[in-house]
Amino acid sequence: MAGSTPGHDSAEVGLGPKPSMTEETEGNDMEELLIEDAEACQLAAELVELTGDSLRLAVVTALREERDRALARRRRHERIMAITREIALSAA
Repeated sequence: MAGSTPGHDSAEVGLGPKPSMTEETEGNDMEELLIEDAEACQLAAELVELTGDSLRLAVVTALREERDRALARRRRHERIMAITREIALSAA
């Protein structure tokens, strides 16, 4: 991943007790996403490799998709609880 072609985002996986990933942005500014978990760091690096997306886009997309799934689970649970209350009230 290090040594990407010019004009493409790069991601580097840091080694050691606190892995981190960095991404070059326009203007050679560096933003750092500190991931203090080796597995999370590796999964992010794999996602970048698989999708070809920048680290930022891969992480934001993954977080957005997980947030959407969590919201859907919450709504489903709330619907089930509403139906359960309705049934309980009608049976009483």
